[in-house]
Amino acid sequence: MWAIIEKELKTFFRKKKERNLFFIAMIIWAVTIHSGEKHIYNPYFTAGVLVSFFIPYIFGWIAFNEEKKNKNLLYLLSSPLDIKEVFAGKIIALFIFTIGVEFLIISIGIIINPFAAGIYPTVSDLITLMLTIPIWMTVISAIMGISLMILDNPFIIRIVLFLLIYFFASKGEKIKKIFIISEWYYIIFGILLITGIIYLTPLILNKEKI
Repeated sequence: MWAIIEKELKTFFRKKKERNLFFIAMIIWAVTIHSGEKHIYNPYFTAGVLVSFFIPYIFGWIAFNEEKKNKNLLYLLSSPLDIKEVFAGKIIALFIFTIGVEFLIISIGIIINPFAAGIYPTVSDLITLMLTIPIWMTVISAIMGISLMILDNPFIIRIVLFLLIYFFASKGEKIKKIFIISEWYYIIFGILLITGIIYLTPLILNKEKI
């Protein structure tokens, strides 16, 4: 499974067009949201949650749909690894990648804020950005991965993901005020959900569907 994780991470960075556009947009967005003397919203949460939603949209798409399109998924499934290991390797790679992106978002904010509003992340922000958000992005990536493997029209999935990003763009801060998403039960529930999806994968998927 570690070979799958390593392969996926290398694939993300080899996709130069997607990688460069994503990181340029991420840096511009983070700098913009952290700049200014007053912040209506928490800049760390706002930047972190919106940027992370593009990870399943862009890199989750690469991890699952590109494999299916290039006929590489059947090759992986014919290896000694079973479906659970292949699937787990892909979503763990996305989890690691999300943590790295959130770390960059936090670093950009810490570097910029002495020259702007002087806002620093709280412990709640750090837990949310480094644990809760990556875990739930992994849940979304796992559900998207299963959907891409089963459905013949992945365009619908991309539309749904885009609407989800738009919803959080307009309602994300209100959602944070309603739910304290740094609470541990969100983290534990997310981990249990990911584990359940991984172990149910062989029942949901088979080579004929893929």
